[in-house]
Amino acid sequence: MGALHMEQYWYAQENGASSGATRMQAQAWFAEGRIHADTLMWTAGMSGWEPYARCSLSQATPPPIPVDAMSLVALHAGQADGSTPATRNFDSTDFLATISRPQLAVPADAPLLHVYADGWQDIRAHPWRRCFARSFDTLALGLLLWFSIGIVVGTVSPPLYSALVAPVSSKALLSGILTSLFLMPMLAIWIGLCGTTPGKWVFGVRVLRADGYALGFADALRREGRVFVFGMGLCVPLISMMTQLFALVKLINAGKTSWDLKAGWVVTHRPTGRWQITLYVVAGISAMALVALMRWMQ
Repeated sequence: MGALHMEQYWYAQENGASSGATRMQAQAWFAEGRIHADTLMWTAGMSGWEPYARCSLSQATPPPIPVDAMSLVALHAGQADGSTPATRNFDSTDFLATISRPQLAVPADAPLLHVYADGWQDIRAHPWRRCFARSFDTLALGLLLWFSIGIVVGTVSPPLYSALVAPVSSKALLSGILTSLFLMPMLAIWIGLCGTTPGKWVFGVRVLRADGYALGFADALRREGRVFVFGMGLCVPLISMMTQLFALVKLINAGKTSWDLKAGWVVTHRPTGRWQITLYVVAGISAMALVALMRWMQ
């Protein structure tokens, strides 16, 4: 019977991937840049997940190991590194894991992150969902925005409406740029508070922090700014086509867009089913009705 080695075992959560390691291995990962100061860590005996920078891993000398925090790691010939068989938390492909070690099933007593428990656990790349969600937001909310501006300005100052609002709204390029800029804080409020927007909810898309909580307004607004610049190309023709193509390639190859990957945001999706397909149909009918309304108003 092989010798038994008692050592504290840690688990890291990064972008939907979970990896386990000994204390020294986890510290080595941090030194190599494979995990970061905000990577969520947990070990038996902790009440919840904590960022690396706030847990005992960042200390040079480890604290005493509680009795209930000890893990027995068998050091047999085939398990000299303490590795365990890998299982998946999500139905995802290999390129989504940002940590190169195998994904491990966290213990049953580990506290659940909110992103794991609500059913929206599909983290595969869904570029068309995201494209249609933003298009729906721009169409529906943009129409509501310009209608509201027209009502208010037309009521307060009809000459100003005739001289400014009407000419601007009739120019497709200028009105498109202004619509995207005006919608940025509105969309940031929705994403910052609940992780989704009307269009994203209909198409089953949500953006969260790695711990499952909403981004908050400031981070959501920064994300919208990056989307406007790097994803929409400032809504300038040709530039917009190139940036959208680059974003699509990045999303397909890396599983995330550059603005989500750099900040560590997790994009989750509602599973495809009857309810989601019904919402697709409703969104399509609504979009056609809104386009017909815009043409009638013009």
